[in-house]
Order: sequence, then structure tokens, then C-alpha cells
Amino acid sequence: MPLGARLCIAALAVFLACAAAAEDTGGGGNLSELSERLKQEPFELTADSLHYDIERELYIGRGNVVIRQSGRTLHADWVAFNRNTGAGVASGNVKLEDSGDVVTADFVEFELETIQGVLHGARLESQTSPFRASATEIAKTGARTYSFREGRFTTCRCPDPDDTDPWLLRSEEAELEVEGYAVARNTTFDVFGVPVAWIPWMVFPVKTQRQTGLLFPEISLGSFQGFELGLPFFWAINDQAGLVLTPRYSVTRGPGAASRFDYVAGEKSSGEMHSAYYRDEKIDPDSIDQPYGRDRWSTSGVHDWYLPADLRFQTNYRFASDNDVPFDFRELEVHRADRFLESEAVLERSVGPIGRTSASIGATFADDLQSPNDLDRDRFLLQRWPTARVDVLPGGVSGARFLVPSLDVEYTRFAARAQAEHVLRTAQLGARGLFLDTGVDALPDPVAVFATRSERGPPPDPFHDDFALTGGTEGDGSFEEGEPLVDRGHRLLVQPRLAAPIEWSGVSLVPEVGWHETVYDSDVRDFTDRGFPTARVDLQARLRRQFERFVHVLEPRAGYALAYTHRSQERDALFVRATAVPLNRIRALDLDAVTRDDADRIARASRATAGFTNHLYGTRDDGARVLLADVTMLGLYDTEETRFDAVIVDGRAFPLEKLDLRFHADFDPESAHFDEGLAEGTWNFPGLAFNAGYRWARRIPLFFENFKAGDRFDSHSGDIDHINQVRGGVSLDLSQRSSVSYGAAYSIEGNRSLANQGLVEYLSRCGCWALGVEIKEDRKRGVDAKLVYRLVGLGGEPPRERPSLLPGSGSVW
Repeated sequence: MPLGARLCIAALAVFLACAAAAEDTGGGGNLSELSERLKQEPFELTADSLHYDIERELYIGRGNVVIRQSGRTLHADWVAFNRNTGAGVASGNVKLEDSGDVVTADFVEFELETIQGVLHGARLESQTSPFRASATEIAKTGARTYSFREGRFTTCRCPDPDDTDPWLLRSEEAELEVEGYAVARNTTFDVFGVPVAWIPWMVFPVKTQRQTGLLFPEISLGSFQGFELGLPFFWAINDQAGLVLTPRYSVTRGPGAASRFDYVAGEKSSGEMHSAYYRDEKIDPDSIDQPYGRDRWSTSGVHDWYLPADLRFQTNYRFASDNDVPFDFRELEVHRADRFLESEAVLERSVGPIGRTSASIGATFADDLQSPNDLDRDRFLLQRWPTARVDVLPGGVSGARFLVPSLDVEYTRFAARAQAEHVLRTAQLGARGLFLDTGVDALPDPVAVFATRSERGPPPDPFHDDFALTGGTEGDGSFEEGEPLVDRGHRLLVQPRLAAPIEWSGVSLVPEVGWHETVYDSDVRDFTDRGFPTARVDLQARLRRQFERFVHVLEPRAGYALAYTHRSQERDALFVRATAVPLNRIRALDLDAVTRDDADRIARASRATAGFTNHLYGTRDDGARVLLADVTMLGLYDTEETRFDAVIVDGRAFPLEKLDLRFHADFDPESAHFDEGLAEGTWNFPGLAFNAGYRWARRIPLFFENFKAGDRFDSHSGDIDHINQVRGGVSLDLSQRSSVSYGAAYSIEGNRSLANQGLVEYLSRCGCWALGVEIKEDRKRGVDAKLVYRLVGLGGEPPRERPSLLPGSGSVW
């Protein structure tokens, strides 16, 4: 119920009593005691006839009785009140108008001195909001308190008043305090006349400020979750904090609850956290396919605290009871395509007016989502507990302004809850004892969990990845991304750098030299160190030309980076392995990836880049300057391997006001083929929205090739060698009240559908509710059809926000 509407009920009831009292006084001039009480509020009374009944001491007005007082107006066919007791009644087309809101009643009883009264058959029609209310009886029980009997509340304004209300709250009894709370008992929530929820007791605020109370119920009906009902309750803890508690019940999955807590503290500090718990009745607990219990939960949050002594604490965390939670429940579904649920926390402090020097200490935690819950890497996955950093950004030195030093220092302790070799006892140690040669699935042969499937015992290679039998990654003698690391210990990384920038006539030349030092203290390798020099030079200019219709800014650039590793690193500890599939576009666009690489195995690198960036600026019709296009083209040459490694094109364009284009291409001139490609476009126009995208990647990690989320890994295929995917979506307004949207993603490699999503929605003529059918299909959930019922609540024009198309690119590729 809208807040202003709740106030209207109380305020109009007060006036109804006041106005009736004023009318009585106007009927007789010798009621000095009443005149004294009411002289503070002058009134005007008119009627077809007014007379005084001496025997009963009644003042009576008949026919078109109108009382005006303080901007309020009371209409009635008949009004009477007793001059001694102050009791009065009004009947016959009783109507009260106040600030554009109208309340009508069949019969009204009031008492002048206490201004208490009862409205029978009362109906409220607010003209300032879509709120409507009616009750068999509204009684004023105190100066600012009222009671309702058989109340009905809604915000729907259907064109035909005889139509069934799309939604309605019906309460047998309710008590209300102005600027306080309303308490309702035996309340039902009706949808199109059908009760869908019964609430034995509820409380909601009757205040103009943010206050505690119940929110609109959540209703969904789908093939995956079944019928689900939620009843959110908002607790306004104070002006800076709020909590939403939502008990839920799913016919398919059973009971559950969710919460959201947000707050602000001081001028800058803030935070938000979400939690959910479900007693899942749908699963087969502790089975092979679902190796977890019925009690399932998740929590996530983001906090940013500004503390005394210029300290700042930040954390971003996500935890779940099992790996299927992001797939089965809504709270973490945006992370369904992630390899890990990552959490981090850091305490930092910056020094100086611009924060050039900063120090921090923190920790990170990763929860493996790639494997089933009982087979994942969680127990032996390396975590960073803790990590401490000192960063000094480039800046001048007093007395030698031509020199610009900078520094990175990082300490990390790498640890895990258990030793991988103790968990995977049948795994073979890899080269130099640094990893387990299990293959990319981190599952050695044999695995006891499959022993019960056959009396003959497990097959020799249940995962079909043995190097000797199938040419797979298990037992191949080399480290593959995904295989468990054995070593634990400490690492100190120190990278001092010194630059000497030169500026001349708009041309910038920045040569830089540095040293990359890493010190290890590990369980397997004991104390070792690695050090090598780095060098880098960047040349850049900026040219600008004004044309008649646009401005062109050209930034030619060239760069060179060297990481001169001069000895074998195989005797060093292995905590952070170089990525199996490096991204050339990152190395070309930012040479820091060469000189500041934090991997424990860094090959000698000598790379040069050259190219240019174009910025095009135009002017809109309103005179504002806008970006029309931003395109970068760079060539990458590997001088260590003496090959032209790549030509990179990356950019974004806005050729039309509603059209947004993004593109990227990585071309290998030596092999004459594209290694990567990306193209996306979005067009938003009144009545129509469209997006489309394409992605290509020639090289992909083995884990992507072989494993899908939720697989038991007892069988898989290697028919995917590339990423070759298309996606698109369209949203169309069929009429002013109906719309349809559809989105899909498809993998050309392997000829498989990745996801489909469609929604057909109708908005009611009264603009207070919307009904639609949503159908989703993906590889994990299969097909999920859901009836979507939204309470728009405010009426008026239909909402212009479009239903979302297929989720963004991060959810698909």
C-alpha cells in the first residue's frame, strides 16, 4: 500500500469528524461551548434546510448539506448532532474531499468534543495516488489512531469499476496510528479475486519516511522451481541501515528464506550483503549426482569502510554450500559461467595528497566450481593467505625531476586446507615434485567413488584422459592448467623501476629500466630466488585536426618491452603458473604484461609494438560534444622468436545516437589467420531493441574443451577445438500494452545451442499489473517455463524499461 495513501485514510477520517462537528455548530447560534471549541477553525455550512429540534436538542440539516472548513469539504444528504452530548451523525451520499482525495461513506457517527467517530461503508478514492481503500467500518479510536473492520486495499484503477481487481489486500481487522504503524490481522492477498496468500498478522508503516513494514509478495510459477511465493519484510533499522527478510516457499523445493542488508556509515562507508537458505526437497541428498545435503545456502556481499588513521577496508565475497547453488537458485546465478567463486578482503592506506604511495594487506579465497562438489579442488586449491603489498606510483624526485621512480613489493603466503597428495593418494607426482600429474580434471585413476558401479572394480582409465592410452593429459609429465600444485610456502616479489620521461613539441618518450626479483621459501624447494632485468620504452604523440562536422585526434604510438630471464627457473617454487592461453591483445595494448608479469615461470620476452589510436568527436543537435568512435590498431612483433606475432584492432563506435558497436580482432600475419575475434552491436529505438554478437577464439584451454559444469567426468568428448559462437536478442513492442523479447546463443563449433530465453508480456489497461510467460533453456537446467506476474503498482503510463534480452556476454562466453 503506498505510504501517502495510508496517511490519507487517517487524515480524511479526522476531517470527517471535524467537519461534522463544524456543521452542527453552524446549525444553531447558541451553542457557545461548541463555538468556543471550534472557533479556531472557521467553517461555512449550507443546506436546503436547517432547523433545531428543541425536544431532542438536535441540530438538523437536510438536503445538499455542504460544510467547508480549512480547505476540506463535506457533502451529505442529512446531518444531525446533539448540542449537549456533542454526538452527531451524517448519512446519505456522504462524501469528503480533501486535497484532491475523496472518501465516501453510507453512514457516519461522530463525537464533537473528542473528535472520535465511526464511518460505515467507507470508500476512499485518492486523486493524488492510485490508492483505493474500503471498509465495512472505520472507527476513530483516539487522537491519531483508527481501526478498520473488513478493509480492502489496492492501487489498481481498472477502466471498468465492476472488473475484478488484479490484486487486493483484504484484512479482517486493522489498527492504524498516524505517523506510526498499521497492524492487520487475518489478511489475504488476492490476485484476480483468487486468494494466493494468507497472512495471519502483518505490520506496515503509516509514515512519510522510510519505515519498517511488509513489501509486495513475490509470486512465480515455473517448471524448474514450481510455484514459489515470497513475502518480503523490510526492517528500517535506522536512517542509515535497512534489512529485507523474505521467507519463501516453493512447491517443488520446499521452504527457504533470503535476506538483504544494506547500510551507509559516515560520509563514505557503505556496504551490502545477501544471504539465502533453502531446505531443498527436490534433490536426492548425498547421492552420486547430488553429493550434498538438503540444507543449501549462499551469501555474498560488498563492503567499503573508511576507517580512522586514513585506513580503508574493502571486501567482496561470495560463498555457497555446494557447486550447484548458482545453477539451482537465483542469488548467485550471475556466476554460473565462472570457474571459481572468488572472495577477497583488503585493508589499505595511502600516503600523500594524491596517494602516490599505498600499503595494503589482505587475503583471497577461491571456491572451485568446475567439478561436482565431492570431486572439486576446494580442499587442496592454493589460496593466498595473506597478501601484503606496497606500491609507489611513478613520480618525480626532489632535486632530480627528470627521474621518475616507481616500486612494487608483494608478499604472499600460499596455503591450502589439505595437501593435494594426501587427498589424491593414487596420483603420480609430476616433474620435480611440484604438481600432481592428474590431467586437467584433477582426478587420478582409479577413483574409489566409482568402485561400487561394477563388481569387477573401476576401469583402468575411467576418465578417458590417460596419456599412454588416449593421449590425454594425465601422466604426460608436464604441468597442465588445472592440475593440483603440491608446493606451499612464501613468496616475496620486488620490482623497482626508474624512468626518465622526455617531452618535446607534443611528443612523449619514456624509457624505463627495472629489476624483477622474486624470493621463495617453500616446502618443496626451500629457499630460492630469481632475478632478472627489465626494460621498456614508450613513444607517443598527439595530433588534433578540426573538420567541419567532427574533430579527429590521432595518437601514434610505439613501444618495446624486455624481460631478460637468463637462467632456468625449474628449481624455483611453483605457485602461480603462466596462463596456458596468453591473450595477445592485452600484451600489445599494455606492455606492463611483459615487465610486471607475476608468474613463477617467465620465459624470456622481447616484444615491440607500433600503431595508432583514433578518436573521433562530433556534436549532437543540442550542441554537446560526444565521442563517435575510438579505434586502436597495433602490431606486435616478437623479437625473441623473430616473428610478426599479431595485428590487433580494438575499438568502439557510435555511428547513430541509439547504436553502439564494439569490435576486436587479433590477426596472426605469420599463419595468415585470425586468433581472436569479437563483434557486438546494440540498437535501442522506441518500440524496438536489438543486439547481436559474435566471438571467435582459435586456442582454448583444455578444461573448456573437455568439461561442462556438473559433469561427473566419467565420460566426455573433445569435439570442441575453438570458440565460435553467435548470440542475439530482440525486444519488440507489439502494442502500447504488449511486448515480446527473445534472445539466444549458439555454438557453431560442435553445433549446439548454448541458451535460449523468451518473454511475452502484457501490461494491463490500468497500468497496475503485467502478466507474461518466460521460457529459458540452457545446458544445465534444460527448459524452464515461468509465469511472470508483476505488480506495477503506480498506474499511469506503462513502464518503458524493456525486459532484459539474453544475459550479457559474460554469461555466455
